[in-house]
Amino acid sequence: MISSLFHLEENSLIANLTGKNFMELVAIVNDIANIAEVENHHPDLYLHDYKKLKITITTHDEGNQVTEKDWSLAKKIEEYLRQIQFIS
Repeated sequence: MISSLFHLEENSLIANLTGKNFMELVAIVNDIANIAEVENHHPDLYLHDYKKLKITITTHDEGNQVTEKDWSLAKKIEEYLRQIQFIS
């Protein structure tokens, strides 16, 4: 599976986002958290430098390997970001 947002790096799927401001990314983090709860698969979300967000997805209970579960969550996050027109 290929993603235009996520790339494979050291057994994880990684996406780096830059928003307009801190509050925009806080709202996005909260929405991603809700998606993750529904999927029962939780990414690492690192909000830094005021308006930057790093999303890291890996399957910890599979030895920190990328699995279909990771690609599925990445796809749902990407779809959500398109829906809110954060990405095109």
